[in-house]
Amino acid sequence: MEIEKNCYDVEGPSLVFISNFEQHSIEAVSGEYQKIFINLAPNFVETVLQSRQLLSIFCNRPEGFVHVVPLRFCFTR
Repeated sequence: MEIEKNCYDVEGPSLVFISNFEQHSIEAVSGEYQKIFINLAPNFVETVLQSRQLLSIFCNRPEGFVHVVPLRFCFTR
């Protein structure tokens, strides 16, 4: 997966945060995979999220921002 010229190897369950202004492409390199898209309107996110830290994921893209959050730890407990 490439997002704004950043390459990611996404394995297993992961959350990927892509804004509607970021160029991205996906290339499946092995077997089957499943994508589920959730599109959130910016005004909805600002209304629902009370945590500034969570809100910053949707609003800020500082240098070194990591778009992919692996969820493996959620399924190994």
